[in-house]
Amino acid sequence: MSTKMTSASIIPVLDLQPLLDGDEAGVATLAAELKQALQDIGFFSIINHGVPWELVEEIYEATQTLHSLPQEQKTTSQCTVPTVVIWEWEQVRPTRAK
Repeated sequence: MSTKMTSASIIPVLDLQPLLDGDEAGVATLAAELKQALQDIGFFSIINHGVPWELVEEIYEATQTLHSLPQEQKTTSQCTVPTVVIWEWEQVRPTRAK
């Protein structure tokens, strides 16, 4: 089973390696684990997703920037987030929106 629990919490960690490898049995197991994580916990973390760590850090920074804005600014059309990522699942790589 590729789902692991973190030592400090109950957040499921899903391993996407079977998806990247084209392992059909592993993907079926992963799908069941994803369903369980969403039904039981409501969220999860993933590993072996193929996203470069520097991009992950940029996304975290953009999220922190967004959440630090005053609520009034977040609810207006003037709110922009520095980094937007669009997933191209066929290529399993992120593409920055223009």
